[in-house]
Amino acid sequence: MALIDQFRETESGRPENVVMYGQEFDSADFSGGKIDWFSVDRSVFRNCDFRKVRVERASWGGAEWTVFEDCVFDGSRIRFNGVINTRFQNCSFQNVILSKWDSSKFELIGCTFSGRLRSCMFKGRSDSALNAPVNVVLDNDFSGAEFIDSDFRWGVDLTRQKLPEGLSVFYAEDSAAAITAAQARVPLITDPELRERVDSWLDTLTMYPEAGQKQLFVTARTFSKPGWPTLRAVLAGDDPNDPPRPPAPTPKKKTAKKTTGTRKKAASVGARKPESSAGTIDSDVAEWGGKLAGGDKAGRQEAADSLTALLRDPSTSGSRRAQAAQALAASLPDTEDDALVANLAGAILPASTVFTNTHFAAGSVFTGATAEGDLTFAGCVFHGPVDLTDLTVNGTTTITGCVFNRPTDFGRAEFNGPADFTGTRFESMANFTLAQFNDSLDLTDVQFWGDTSLEADFTGPVTFRRTMFQADTKKSIPLEFGYENHGLPEGTIWGPGGPGWLY
Repeated sequence: MALIDQFRETESGRPENVVMYGQEFDSADFSGGKIDWFSVDRSVFRNCDFRKVRVERASWGGAEWTVFEDCVFDGSRIRFNGVINTRFQNCSFQNVILSKWDSSKFELIGCTFSGRLRSCMFKGRSDSALNAPVNVVLDNDFSGAEFIDSDFRWGVDLTRQKLPEGLSVFYAEDSAAAITAAQARVPLITDPELRERVDSWLDTLTMYPEAGQKQLFVTARTFSKPGWPTLRAVLAGDDPNDPPRPPAPTPKKKTAKKTTGTRKKAASVGARKPESSAGTIDSDVAEWGGKLAGGDKAGRQEAADSLTALLRDPSTSGSRRAQAAQALAASLPDTEDDALVANLAGAILPASTVFTNTHFAAGSVFTGATAEGDLTFAGCVFHGPVDLTDLTVNGTTTITGCVFNRPTDFGRAEFNGPADFTGTRFESMANFTLAQFNDSLDLTDVQFWGDTSLEADFTGPVTFRRTMFQADTKKSIPLEFGYENHGLPEGTIWGPGGPGWLY
């Protein structure tokens, strides 16, 4: 029984909200589901396939227990919005990105994890009180998982878990003894600023044994990079002034960032007369391209609809797809009064698709679109809310000098090459929750004026340079970027209203 067959679908072919109560499934196929909100209560799932699901808000469990047994979540991306009275037994979470797992009552038995765990807290009891009900957390394999601002607390028996090893983590059988010994070594640190920072971190760690966490497990991605080797050294009894360091990762081959000159060249490519690979244009595409370039607005909208329909149709040949994309990019209006709706939901865009100075009318949608190569929006203006959820770009993403004047949603988008947002302005809400950046992200001179969520997954470096966040907005910036500027990463600035950080 497929998930997509059971629930209301949007125009882009996916359910937005899924609610299950009192249901039982055996060997059901939920794989590939892309869901805004997934609520489950008092239900049982056995041998079910949840591979490659993307859930922006997962609310699992409630007053009654929900059970996942022998289920597979491999390759999934899930952001939890509450996990309570939920049991996971013999489940596989391989190559996943899980965030916000913070459950007061759950059971986790015999499960295997690899991938990234972001802001996840695995608790041995329902609350910090030493006599609180115990959560069963036994015989799980976390050895392939990367813990990012994630930990075990309140009495999880880590001798019954398989944990990661290496210089990016530290484990001690006796948490209290390890922390006390480390505090005694702090005076050996010669750098006064680093000494103060490590002392503060150790003071925070004392709360773990006090709340019943007998073993200690801490990771590099929970602490800022400059201080982690020293913290680990004092915990491990190594020289804190010459600590062992993990080998530097092999740098990725850099893709040249587009300069003004190369953007102009790209613009000319996007604006040139569309040609097929054979040097000819199919007659219908040529006709639609001509109507799009001139005529009354109704006729131009009809032509745009015909061209986008070709891009949305998976049976369209590569040649016709290239013709349609070039005709669309070359002739979409560059003024607000003439702006047209572009329905590219589920579209397949050919490599090197370039939109330059294009105005997209309210109602334009890019949900589930896939760019086979590079995708460029240069100097474009998006009027009205813009839905870019589940967008996939397999090359370089360039969204530079653009204006999004209404709420913009990049939730669950996947960027498989470098992403450059330089000089773009988000005048309303901007959501990147559960987006995946598999290469670098450049936010130089980007302005965020409304509520902003950067609760995404970042594999490569993120550049904050004169990145502006307006006051009195909630940013949801991952802790790994640090909080040097009143709670903002180094390189960012406040908007005109001044500091107004909301937690």
